[in-house]
Amino acid sequence: MPLALIEELYGEKDCGTIKKLFLEDPTSRISLREAIGNKIVLEKDKILTTNPLDIICLLCLTAKFASSEDECHRVAITVYQFYDKPNDVLPSIVSDEGLQFASKTLTALAFRVKALEKKWKYHGAPSPNFYRQVSKTVFNTHGQKDIAAHHEQWEGFLGELFV
Repeated sequence: MPLALIEELYGEKDCGTIKKLFLEDPTSRISLREAIGNKIVLEKDKILTTNPLDIICLLCLTAKFASSEDECHRVAITVYQFYDKPNDVLPSIVSDEGLQFASKTLTALAFRVKALEKKWKYHGAPSPNFYRQVSKTVFNTHGQKDIAAHHEQWEGFLGELFV
């Protein structure tokens, strides 16, 4: 549990209660993580300064369609890899391979779909749907069938939360 993030979101009294509940009642952990993730979404006017990966993980854990916490964590890591690299988020059939290609595609379809559409319409690049299908195939090939199955849902979820 990211304690620094909890301290940023809640007052001292609430923070102590959350920590105590998390440590003493293991059955409450999933609910606590979901509540913290939802609080991050609701606190739009608050600028959080803790580890961005913790924030992205907690947000991904609020995805109701995800098969597991592990899937949420892998998607969060995927987003984290490219969130601060806007010039390197678009996938390239020529230079990106394997999971890097799939990760960039998922990220681009969530955050930069207009850029992919522009490359397709005006520069002869493959369509966004082509990228999506290849990305799903790559995720499947690398044993990440859950992400492949929820690809479109992750695109919409991430785009809605972060854009």
